[in-house]
Amino acid sequence: MLGDVLLDRGIENNLSHAPAEVFEVWRNRESIEIEAAIIFKQLGRDLQTLYGKDDLTALLSLKSSDDELRHARRCQEILSFNDKKDYPAFTPDFKIQFGPQYLTDKQRVLYMSLGVCCITETLSTALLIEMHERAFSGIIRDTIHEILVDEVDHARIGWAELNRQAQNENISWLKEYLPTLVKEAFSSDIAPMLKPNQDLSIWGILSPKDARPIMEETLEKVIYPGLEKYGIL
Repeated sequence: MLGDVLLDRGIENNLSHAPAEVFEVWRNRESIEIEAAIIFKQLGRDLQTLYGKDDLTALLSLKSSDDELRHARRCQEILSFNDKKDYPAFTPDFKIQFGPQYLTDKQRVLYMSLGVCCITETLSTALLIEMHERAFSGIIRDTIHEILVDEVDHARIGWAELNRQAQNENISWLKEYLPTLVKEAFSSDIAPMLKPNQDLSIWGILSPKDARPIMEETLEKVIYPGLEKYGIL
């Protein structure tokens, strides 16, 4: 039952009266988590193809897929407090294509690792830290905390794969794709926040004006320095 997983029911008493935008953003988050589950499963299987079924990074990626599905369920719990709208069924894209078609399987794994883990998951971690600071206690804050803890590990998968491939070959070719991957990451993280025109931070939602500086600082101080040593910057 929902109540069994809550540490503090604080905000639940008012969640059913939250602005409609709150549920729209969390609905969007649910879809993002489901698609992330598909992505990590694909990455995990590709890693197993390259390195074997017992490869640690591959297994961590497959576990991350399960994590993302759990996150989606937590989003659904938040959405259950909204009795004013029936959401249409979400149909995930099971044929997500990463990078140009001419990439080899090994290159595509590296491309995914950079875009999905090193960039997107690292940026997400930074945003979640701020969201956790601002959110009311209860299901919103507990959900953010749960996602945050997992996102840290998800980001590490990408850095581990970059480091592995860099041991034996030059991976600076990824530099060509960095601007596109950063742009896509900003779009996926900020786009769900564009509609709300009020301060909804207590509901775990940052405005674009608050989110963008956090992401830019994370790029400059965390992501770019990490990529520079691989010649990707």
